[in-house]
Amino acid sequence: MNYNERVYEKMSAEFKTFMESLKALPGDKAIEKHAYEKVLKEDILSFFIDDDIKLSPKEAKALLSEKYPLDSLYREWLGSDYSYMDVLKDCVSDSIKDITKDWQKERNDAR
Repeated sequence: MNYNERVYEKMSAEFKTFMESLKALPGDKAIEKHAYEKVLKEDILSFFIDDDIKLSPKEAKALLSEKYPLDSLYREWLGSDYSYMDVLKDCVSDSIKDITKDWQKERNDAR
């Protein structure tokens, strides 16, 4: 399995856990409070299903080092002032670069 597949698998498992937590919520709570998050996380995940985002091994390793990479990318999106899909893709790509830089710095500092 290559790094891109490993990232997708990790984020897919994270999304599955997120969906299970939504199913456990009473009544319309999931729809009222988490519909936007669900849709955006699905969209972010779709970039990795369709290979719209090609990760370098370093970027993949950096994302894999995140406890919740899908949530990290979603939170970054929430902090942006952009419009939707094309910009979401750019935001995800930029976030991957930032995460990769932080990861590389941590690795260099540990040496």
